[in-house]
Amino acid sequence: MTPIVEIDDDHYIFDPDDLDMFVDDLAEAGEPTLLFVLCEREAWRTMDAQDIAESVECDDIDIDLPDGVEDAIEAANKILRENPPNVWNRKYPLVAVDVSAYLPTPNRKAADE
Repeated sequence: MTPIVEIDDDHYIFDPDDLDMFVDDLAEAGEPTLLFVLCEREAWRTMDAQDIAESVECDDIDIDLPDGVEDAIEAANKILRENPPNVWNRKYPLVAVDVSAYLPTPNRKAADE
């Protein structure tokens, strides 16, 4: 599930119950407007066998990597792609949703009442 984050906060919200509690807490604190932003999962940087070979400086000589290195790098890259880190960041461009209409005020009840 893709989380959302309040634009001025670092509290990432992954499920509706967390959102309800977060909105209630801010409403009690008198926050008039909440803007939420979608997040996206970060990805691991993958490796490139050619970058490794080119990192060895040698004039006019092509360097061949040892046997099995390219296959090992591709296997490692596959594992990295299949297992992204549990790190989320705000998605750009920002897409914000104003939920203030759903906050209770002294003259208005919450939208679900």
